[in-house]
Amino acid sequence: MKWSKLEMIKSIKLKNFRRHEDLNIHLDEHFNLIHGKNNAGKTTIFYAIEYALFGMVRGFRSISQLTRFEQNIVGVELIFKGKDDNIYKLQRMHKLKGKSRSANGFFTLKKIINKDKEKYLLATDFGDSEGVLSLKLNELLGISKRLFEAGIHFSQGEISKILMGDEKLDIVFGIKTATALSNAFRERALDFEKEVKIIDTFKATLDHSQKEKKEYQKKLEIQKQKQEKINFKIARNNNDLNKFQKFKKFSERIRDLVKSFEDIKKKINDTKIKEEMTLKDIEENTKKYGSEADLITKITNLEQDLNEINIKETKLNEDITHLHNQIRENETLKIEKESLKKQKQKSLKQLDSFKNEYGEKTELKDKVKKVKENLKKIKNEIIKLEKLQLELQNSIRNSEREKGDIEGILKRRESNKNNQTCEYCGAPIDSSKILREIKDCKEKLQNLEKDLAKQEQEKKEINKNFLQLRVEEKTQFEEKIKLNNLINKINEMENSLNASFEDGLNKDIIELNNNIEEQNKLLQNNQKKLNSIREEHDEISKKLNESKAFLNQYKEYVKKLTIIQEEKKKGEEDFNQQKADLSKLFENLKNELKENLKSLDSSDNFITTLEIILKKINDYEANRNLENALHIRDELKEAIIFKISELSTTLNHLKQQNEQISEDIDETKKQIKRLDKEIAQTEKKIQILHTKYELAEKYRNFQQIFKQVQQIIRNNVSITLEEDILKSYKLFSSEDEFEKVCIDNKDYSLSVIPKGKESKIYYPASVYEGGGYQLILGLSYKFALNKIIGNSTFLLIDEPTEFIDENNRKTLLSNISNISDSTQVILITHQDIDKIQCNNKIEIKK
Repeated sequence: MKWSKLEMIKSIKLKNFRRHEDLNIHLDEHFNLIHGKNNAGKTTIFYAIEYALFGMVRGFRSISQLTRFEQNIVGVELIFKGKDDNIYKLQRMHKLKGKSRSANGFFTLKKIINKDKEKYLLATDFGDSEGVLSLKLNELLGISKRLFEAGIHFSQGEISKILMGDEKLDIVFGIKTATALSNAFRERALDFEKEVKIIDTFKATLDHSQKEKKEYQKKLEIQKQKQEKINFKIARNNNDLNKFQKFKKFSERIRDLVKSFEDIKKKINDTKIKEEMTLKDIEENTKKYGSEADLITKITNLEQDLNEINIKETKLNEDITHLHNQIRENETLKIEKESLKKQKQKSLKQLDSFKNEYGEKTELKDKVKKVKENLKKIKNEIIKLEKLQLELQNSIRNSEREKGDIEGILKRRESNKNNQTCEYCGAPIDSSKILREIKDCKEKLQNLEKDLAKQEQEKKEINKNFLQLRVEEKTQFEEKIKLNNLINKINEMENSLNASFEDGLNKDIIELNNNIEEQNKLLQNNQKKLNSIREEHDEISKKLNESKAFLNQYKEYVKKLTIIQEEKKKGEEDFNQQKADLSKLFENLKNELKENLKSLDSSDNFITTLEIILKKINDYEANRNLENALHIRDELKEAIIFKISELSTTLNHLKQQNEQISEDIDETKKQIKRLDKEIAQTEKKIQILHTKYELAEKYRNFQQIFKQVQQIIRNNVSITLEEDILKSYKLFSSEDEFEKVCIDNKDYSLSVIPKGKESKIYYPASVYEGGGYQLILGLSYKFALNKIIGNSTFLLIDEPTEFIDENNRKTLLSNISNISDSTQVILITHQDIDKIQCNNKIEIKK
């Protein structure tokens, strides 16, 4: 939509505002005519505009009076174009609370960017106040509350009241401001003139403070000179004290070196003793167990023997397993043969009743098939048990080996539990740690014994299950043979029994019995061999573990000897280094003492002490006697402590004097600072009084200027209003009735001089002639005010044709329409609706 260049109201929306529940009105940029029946809510639209702009409506005491009956929310939305050609949306609402109907107000001001985009400028939610909003609306529309009431809103029934004047116009024209400024300057001038009278008192105070400051400055100079002398003495004493502190460090260094010297010597002697003991241990170990090479050879041979025994044991286990399988197979065949023999003997007697008791041949074959399946399952279970049996035997052997290892460790720990030092390195041993290790070994042995007992129990269970499976297997085999024999019997009976078959069975059974007997003997021999091999295995393992323990012990002795020899070498090096350091230290001390002897006063008794110490240092350098070094340390320490104590006492006394003088100086400076502050304050007060004297003269001048400004504004406003009112009256009225109009520059009331009168007398316009003429004069006055203040954004004219005759009404409405070319006009009227030329006629219905 194309917008006008004029500031204008685009639309207004009312929500629960007086009579209107929800009303939305779009306005033309020039002339808008609002009409409708009485009490339809036409004037309410003007109230809504005032409410949106200022948050309240003149003549209403509370927001609840503006709110629709039985509603708690009231609001108005105003869309307008500002001076900057941008479109803005102003939204205002109030919420009523409780029985008192107290209202909380909210507003937002947005800039409309386009149809779908808006930008917030102000809002109560942002903490913006009504004052900030009022200034912003004045900037955008150029209107204020006073201007709105005086020159924009032409209220129904109040248009002609302006003829009696309005003192509030002083505010609109700025005269009130000029009067207030004149009075303010006068009051300010009087205040300054009173204050300037005390300037002589301040000058006398300033002179006294300056004299007192000079006296304190002189006193401060004397105190500083005294402090400089004491500081010089303190510095000299500190220098001497630092020198003797250096000698004190020499004494402490001598003490440390002598102690370290003694410690190293003792350590070397201890190391020699350890070396001799370790060599003795190595010699005894070699005699008892052989050399390291012998032990390594022995361990290698034992490991080879152990491997050969493991191979034999594995081979015997395989042979035993094979014999078990052969015996089981022969026993199975024997059972089959015996069963066949028995069945052969009974077949002749049972043949007649056999089929009736056991069924036909096909049924017997099905039973045989089922028995075979059972035998297969039993055989698989037996194989699993044999595997478990083998694994358990290996586990038992491993546990027995581990038990032997732990018993060996336990034996060594128990033999060393009373020793205080390590048998290998000589380091201190924590006896509680040895006891804990012994306890751990015993616990492990107990656990292993429990595990072995548990494994033996498992072995018994496996053997028991193995026997049960054998019995079950035998039963199934017997059942199978029985069934097969029954089938065979039927076949034999049906095909004539073979007499030679029984002879063959007897021969096979005898042969199988012989085989089983031989295999059992062989199995017993192999089992004995296996037990013998296991015993041999355990014996070799024991010897191997012992040999390894002896070898480790030998290596520990050698390692211990290496460490002891390194310690001995390092101790001797440290011993030589300490002797060199001590000699160097005495050399430095001698040089320092000689240097300080030169700087000491010849009357100082401390010189004798230092000379004695120098002599003893020379004696030490001659014979390197440790006893002389100890004497030097003690005498130097005693002398230094005495001298440092003497210097510290003197220094503390000087510092106390210095602290007292510092306090005196600080107090003097404090007084000078206080006086400086008083002088500065007094000078500032004198300067301020001079400034106020000058300002008082200027304020008197400003007072006179603003008095003149008031009169000039009143005169110029009155003249301009008189001219514009007369022009507007001639424009709005169909009759040229008045020769001249006059504005009273005190209360702005209007008087008129009618044409045709001989005497040029002014008559009050508010009482001259009837209501129609008063209304036209009131409208003329309002339009003149609007023009002199500055053509407003819009005009709100409510029922301007009341009491006006038809001719004057036609002229008035026609010219109001012409005014809308430069200012947006919103007119409310009941009369001549059809005759008024207007593109935007808005009817308000009840």
